[in-house]
Amino acid sequence: MGEAKEFRTLVVGTASSGITLANSMSIADIHELSEWVLGHPVWTHELGQDHIWKRMRELLVAQFPDLPTDDVTDHAAAAKALLATYGEIISVRRGSDERAESPLASLARVAPGKPTIVLTKENRHDR
Repeated sequence: MGEAKEFRTLVVGTASSGITLANSMSIADIHELSEWVLGHPVWTHELGQDHIWKRMRELLVAQFPDLPTDDVTDHAAAAKALLATYGEIISVRRGSDERAESPLASLARVAPGKPTIVLTKENRHDR
């Protein structure tokens, strides 16, 4: 089956639907899930890209066919149904996708013409 990790079901439902279903959730929860299910690092600016969400939804729904998708209108009912189906916690298999482009290339595409500054250990001033 592959490596699996437990996530809150409502966080997974939020990722599959694009609608916040959990009362207490942070962007860090979605970030952790996205990196896990995609199988590679996801930079913060990439979380807003459609192809990332579509691929994440595809991989999650393949594992959990009853996850809500983008047709959620009643958030409370969707959350209740999701918890009834899967419980509070579900084990998500780790993905193995490879990046289509570097995170710097995707940043340049998202913010064309804007300067990009990369900090490394060598050029940081707060050491």
